[in-house]
Amino acid sequence: MTNKELVLAFLDAADRNDVATVKTLFGPNHMFFTTMSPVPMTTDQHLEMMHAFKSGFSNSNHEVADIMECDDKITVRGFWQGVHTGDFNGIPASGKPVRLSYIMIFEVSGQELVNQWIEMDGMNFMMQIGAMPAAHSA
Repeated sequence: MTNKELVLAFLDAADRNDVATVKTLFGPNHMFFTTMSPVPMTTDQHLEMMHAFKSGFSNSNHEVADIMECDDKITVRGFWQGVHTGDFNGIPASGKPVRLSYIMIFEVSGQELVNQWIEMDGMNFMMQIGAMPAAHSA
């Protein structure tokens, strides 16, 4: 499997909530770096976060707009979307659709995703689910 195929396999497994496949794609020392956590997450913590999103949002999936490779790094730009139909981190379901742009970078070694970074707009996310007021133009 190419590095790009490995990353796409991860996104597909995550969208299908196939935790067993996700675990096999992560290396034993996988680390997840996100602005949603002040420290890098281990595999177990990353899986817990994925479960929280799957529990809080129905029909969630990753849409890939671009995928690029440079040496051992794969960069994906796209959109994550779902409908807020369940409790998410103490925020009750709003029934609102959510669509967020993201940029993810994966470091691949030996057919494993050893490091993953994600950038997405958390404030926009909170506004879309109604957890904070939406910005208004003047």
